Amino acid sequence: IRGFLTSGLPKLAVDADPSYSPTTPAARGFRDPPLGCAATHRRLQPFPLFRLPPLTFPMLPAPSTTRHPRLAYPDAFKLLAMVGVIIAHLPPSRFSGGAWSSIEWAQGLTGWCVLGFFAVAGMLFHSGDLRPLIPELQKRAKRLLIPWLAFTIFYKVAITGLAVAGIVQQVPLPPTNLAGFVSWVLVPASPQLYFLLYLFAIQMVCLIIVRPGVCLSLAAGVVALVAWVALASPSAKGWTVLHGSAWSLVPLYFACFAAAAWAGRFAWRLLVVAGLFMAAAAWMLLAGCALIVAWQLVAPWLLLVLLQAVDFAAPVKGMAWLGRLSGGVYVWHAPLVLGFVAIACIKMLGAGVTSVLCTVVLTFAVAALLGSLV
Repeated sequence: IRGFLTSGLPKLAVDADPSYSPTTPAARGFRDPPLGCAATHRRLQPFPLFRLPPLTFPMLPAPSTTRHPRLAYPDAFKLLAMVGVIIAHLPPSRFSGGAWSSIEWAQGLTGWCVLGFFAVAGMLFHSGDLRPLIPELQKRAKRLLIPWLAFTIFYKVAITGLAVAGIVQQVPLPPTNLAGFVSWVLVPASPQLYFLLYLFAIQMVCLIIVRPGVCLSLAAGVVALVAWVALASPSAKGWTVLHGSAWSLVPLYFACFAAAAWAGRFAWRLLVVAGLFMAAAAWMLLAGCALIVAWQLVAPWLLLVLLQAVDFAAPVKGMAWLGRLSGGVYVWHAPLVLGFVAIACIKMLGAGVTSVLCTVVLTFAVAALLGSLV
C-alpha cells in the first residue's frame, strides 16, 4: 500500500520555479492542479501523493524466559513420603520384639506414603495439551518404563548371583523356556517398582482426560474415589495399610493422582480435595475400618496443606533439598541396600530401636548417594 501511494501513481511536481504557488495559478495562466499534484512550466516529475511514516506492525510478546522459583513444599513432602516407604520395607524378622512393635506402629502412621507419592505426582503433572499426544506418551514412557525395566533386570541378576554365591537365601533360578524367562524378567524383584508401572498407566489415562478440560480430571478422581469406597467398604475391617501392588488399590491411586492434577498448586483447590478425602475417610469409618486406615487416607492431603502454608520456612527448604533426592532413593533403597544396611546395623548396635533408626537413616544416605552417582 505504501509503495502504491508513494510511487505508483502519475503525479506532477515543481522543480524549477520555487516561487510558484498553487494558490495563485491565474497569475501564471495555469489552472489549479488536482489534489496531490503540482504543475510547472518546465516539465513533469513524480511527486509523492502522501508522506507516510514507515509502516510498523505490532509484534506478539516474546515468550517469557523467566523461570518461576521452585516451590519447596512438594519436595519436602517427598522426603516424608520416602521415609515412610523405607519404614514400610524394613525386614520384620531381623529385629527384636520391642523394636518390631515400634516398627508396626510407625508403618501404620506412615502407611500413606504411596498415596502421597501419587498425590504429589498429580500436583506436578503437566498435561502437555499443546503438544501431540504420542510424543508426550513416548517421553513419559522413557521416564518411567525404562527405569522400571532396567532396575527389574538389575535386581533379578544381582539377587540370583548372590544366591548362587551363597550370600543370600536360595531364590528360584530363571526358567529355561522363553515364555517363562520373559515372565521372570518382567515381574519386579523389588517391592517398590510397581509404582512406576501404575504411575505410567494413570498418566496415560489423565493425558487423554485432561485435554478437553482440567475439571474432567477432578470428575474422574471423584468417580474413582467413590467407586473405591463402595467396593472396599465390605472388606475394610481387615485392612492395616493403604499401599502395595494389589489391584484393589488402583482406583484409589488414580483418585489421588487425578484429584491432585486438578488441584495443582492452588491452595483453595487443595483444600477442596482434602475435604473430599476426609468425607471418604468418614464413610470408611462408618463401614467399620480401622482408625489408622482413615488416617492414611487423609494424611497426605493434610500434610500438603500444612506444608504449603509454611512453604517459606527455613526447615521446609532444608527438607526440600533432601526431598529432591527421593527419586534415586526410591529405586535404590530396596531390596539390596536396605537388607545389607539392616544386617550391618543389627551386628553393630543390636536388634533394638536404635538399630531401626540407624537403618532408616543409613539406607536413605546410601541410596541417595547411589542415585546421585548412577
